[in-house]
Amino acid sequence: MGKFFALLITVVTTVWLAPMCARLPKPGEPVAVAVAVPLAPLIEAPVEVAPPPPPPAAYEGPAVTVSTYRSRKMFTLVEGRPRVSVLIKNLSDRPASNMRLAMAARLDGKAVESARVNTTFEVEAGSSVYRGLLISMETLDAFLAETPAPNSELRWDLTYRLEGDEPDAKRCFTLRALPRQRDPEGIEWKAVGQSDKCEAAK
Repeated sequence: MGKFFALLITVVTTVWLAPMCARLPKPGEPVAVAVAVPLAPLIEAPVEVAPPPPPPAAYEGPAVTVSTYRSRKMFTLVEGRPRVSVLIKNLSDRPASNMRLAMAARLDGKAVESARVNTTFEVEAGSSVYRGLLISMETLDAFLAETPAPNSELRWDLTYRLEGDEPDAKRCFTLRALPRQRDPEGIEWKAVGQSDKCEAAK
């Protein structure tokens, strides 16, 4: 009886271990080992980025202008001399500084007198100021004559620089006009010419 149970245990053990032994590698046979493979990084879809806005276009044309204006009254007298005023307007988005204004009177093409603002001044961006200079009554009467001499005019020369310009930079504006008398009194202007070019010193 004991031999029978021993035989039975041997058979059962053989049947149970046989599959496991079948899976064991033979001597010298390579063993497959599971290796953890790192996952490839996720590739994100490219994100479209809007290009930066273009810089504002540079201002075209004169940044600062000088202009005359119609008046219902004659020029104001200062110590017996008419004061002729003009409007200086900063059309740019930058302050204008180191401004100098000069005025010259020409009769029949000849310079007869001149005047200038003694100190430099500034005009903020988008702002305007009035500046007046004096001429003689005789010159004004010659301008306002019914038939003034040919090539007669008042000329204003403005020089300035804008914020951000080089320290020694200079911009210019020149206005030429002829005053004419209105009825019953007052002044209007006949345009002669204008320029924003800086003329070479003579």
